Amino acid sequence: MATIYLVRHGQASFGQHDYDKLSPIGEQQAVVTGEWLKAVNKPIALFGSGTLLRQRQTLSGIYSGMGLEGRQPDFTLPGLNEVDVDELLLVANPQFTSRREMDSHMANKSNPAQAFFELYRSSLARWAGGEHDQEYKQSWPEFKEKALNAVTIVGKELKENENVLLVSSGGTISTLVLQVLGMPENGIFKLNRHINNASITALHFRKNKLSLHGFNNYAHLEQAGSRRLITRI
Repeated sequence: MATIYLVRHGQASFGQHDYDKLSPIGEQQAVVTGEWLKAVNKPIALFGSGTLLRQRQTLSGIYSGMGLEGRQPDFTLPGLNEVDVDELLLVANPQFTSRREMDSHMANKSNPAQAFFELYRSSLARWAGGEHDQEYKQSWPEFKEKALNAVTIVGKELKENENVLLVSSGGTISTLVLQVLGMPENGIFKLNRHINNASITALHFRKNKLSLHGFNNYAHLEQAGSRRLITRI
């Protein structure tokens, strides 16, 4: 059966005004992922990503690690993009007028990363709760459908036993796993918070149906021998 490898993008620039670009660690994670794929001779027929810069940069780093510099993606799908985190946060927390104001507030906390996660968790739960759909540009049901349609479109392009690698984001990957496993909506954050940067989640595609084959595998980063490559944010 065909396999869809979903790679979360490398570490982005958390805490910076422009989050949507890889940090130096994120760039290294992408290259290490590509080197591992080449070393284990993982046959990848097709490649793709969402449209976000950090996703495209990650795919470029994977190409570099695999010795495929200059290759063009076979798929560029908005359905693989991350949820609009800024919108989720600001709609649920109207005391902040901008993400910059929110970030400044978080920076004064004793643990800014933990403070952000707590705010993100409550905002994500509100969005996925289904009671405020009209307040968002893209509702939770719409986001789920868009992500599922994206990987289904790709799956239908694959031949039997063919593999594709798609670079996406933690929220999108966790949304897909949630649907494949038939988990309740409130399981989204539990999945999302455990997805590491540059980790690999594998879905099998057979007879137009998806099944989970592997989740959040980052052994390739551990094998690289540097703990600094193991990140979630």
